[in-house]
Amino acid sequence: MNAKGITLVESLIGVSIVLISVTGASSLFRAISAQQRTSDVAAVLSTIQTNITAAVQNTDAWNNIVAANPTMACLPGPCPNFFGGTAVPPMKIFIYDIATSAFQPYDSNSATSGFGKNGKICDSYSAAGNDACPIKAVINWGAADNDDPTFTGGIVRVRVVFSYSPSSGVRLNTSRYNFNVLR
Repeated sequence: MNAKGITLVESLIGVSIVLISVTGASSLFRAISAQQRTSDVAAVLSTIQTNITAAVQNTDAWNNIVAANPTMACLPGPCPNFFGGTAVPPMKIFIYDIATSAFQPYDSNSATSGFGKNGKICDSYSAAGNDACPIKAVINWGAADNDDPTFTGGIVRVRVVFSYSPSSGVRLNTSRYNFNVLR
């Protein structure tokens, strides 16, 4: 210790402690921010799940869905050669939009149809990434009983598989948000 109070070594130790604390706090804030973004996307995916389920369960929306999808023309059944060795193409669905009080079309067969971070339908999804339209839902339908190769009628299963492709930021495994709804 010198006559003025603090040695050079003590000063360097003090500065090092402050820098370590600032670096740790910065890392903590980055981790919290990333977790918040993940939570925000999870909340939007849950909202989209709810909206799609409501659309499938709503009679008016379901009638619009059936009318908009040529592969569903045979409903309520029977649907001869339903599987026929080929997959049923992704379908159009109509999701209720509170802002417009109307059902808005969502075409999961379109490569660019998607959802924004606010859950609203958008038309600029890209598998390569797009922050404005990062969520894609591919929606297919089929017989709830997979052992019924001709689908003679009965319960329809609607399957939703999500993708999340932002151009930057946190990636998210969306497989746990995929779901089926029966009609």
